[in-house]
Formats: sequence, structure tokens, C-alpha cells
Amino acid sequence: MGNIKALPGAVELLRRAHEAGLKQSIVSSTPRANIELITGTLEVRDCLDAIVGEEDSERGKPDPQPFTTAADRLGVAYERCVVIEDAPEGV
Repeated sequence: MGNIKALPGAVELLRRAHEAGLKQSIVSSTPRANIELITGTLEVRDCLDAIVGEEDSERGKPDPQPFTTAADRLGVAYERCVVIEDAPEGV
């Protein structure tokens, strides 16, 4: 577990957005179990309102379906969402 490190500023961004009352989700092409492990290790799981893993979408990134799945789970209109992407495949 000691090898898991967040991108610089990522944990602070998640926490500040959570404190501001913004709904947040992680959308990943990895299995949900991996996401749960990482967010738990980084102690940010409580900042997230939804998680979308590879098993939650028929089509993966860069298709918009994983992102629209997250928006639906958050109850937020698509046009009111902002995506912060850390991988070229997701853009």
C-alpha cells in the first residue's frame, strides 16, 4: 500500500471540493475494487458521492458513457459537470 501516491494537489482538490459541498465522482477504466482500495488508502473515499468502474459501463473512455453514468448517479445535469482527466485515453 505504501506505493500508492496521489497526483500532486489531487487530495487537496478532492477535500476542498467536498468541503464546498460539490458532488464528486471518480470515473475509471479499472475495476471498482481497485478504486475502493486506492481511495481508501488515500483516505478520500468519504469525499466521493459515486464511483464508476469498468464494470459500470458498456463502453469505456473516451466514450462519454462512463461520465454520463457518473452524472446520473450524482443527480447532476451533464451540462453542469466538470471532468478533470489524468490520462490521454479519457480525453
